[in-house]
Amino acid sequence: MKPSGVNSDFVVCLLQSPASSASIERIFSNFGQIHNKDKNKLGNNTASKLVFCYRLLRGDEEIDY
Repeated sequence: MKPSGVNSDFVVCLLQSPASSASIERIFSNFGQIHNKDKNKLGNNTASKLVFCYRLLRGDEEIDY
């Protein structure tokens, strides 16, 4: 059963993330850099794609998406 709703993709992504706090903190830090006060109209899907590209360009080996 897949959850439905506006933030369901974001929640599923968070629930599939590793349990270690360092990975979670990195993900939230990346989202904070992409989805900030000036860019608060970004949708979850667009923000997720931008974070994925950001982490890929930085050379992060651990991409959890």
